[in-house]
Amino acid sequence: MAYTITQARPLLTAAELELFDHSRAGPIKELTLARLRGKVTRARTLRDKYRDLFRRQTVSVRKAPTTKGRSPVGNDNERTQRKADILQEVLGRFEERLALLEAKAAREAATGTAAKKPAAPRKAAAALKKSTSTSRSAGARRSAGSRSAAPARASLAH
Repeated sequence: MAYTITQARPLLTAAELELFDHSRAGPIKELTLARLRGKVTRARTLRDKYRDLFRRQTVSVRKAPTTKGRSPVGNDNERTQRKADILQEVLGRFEERLALLEAKAAREAATGTAAKKPAAPRKAAAALKKSTSTSRSAGARRSAGSRSAAPARASLAH
């Protein structure tokens, strides 16, 4: 059963409600791949939290002695179970969208239609090449200098 915002509002905290809202049809399409991955992680964490809490509550209710008017199974943790169900639904929507975006990115990478960087102007490319070659030669000089100093130190040690 798909939960509506009206059903979720009394159960979820403000942060959880915001996550629920981002999983709806309109806002989920605006999420980038990185943000979507973050939302999946957050939704999974919250779902696990409430699912585990529900299990612990169920065990504690079974162990508790029955009192007048209270069944041994009880519906004390029905609210927790509904929160876990809502967050499972949210996680499912996020994962579905994530799989769609990752497949699209993989197709674009395979066909080479991904956004290509514009070619750097010739002057900038030449300057970049010059600075790279300068730093390499300086690095080579440093390493060559340290190599020649090492044998001299070794001969002094004997």
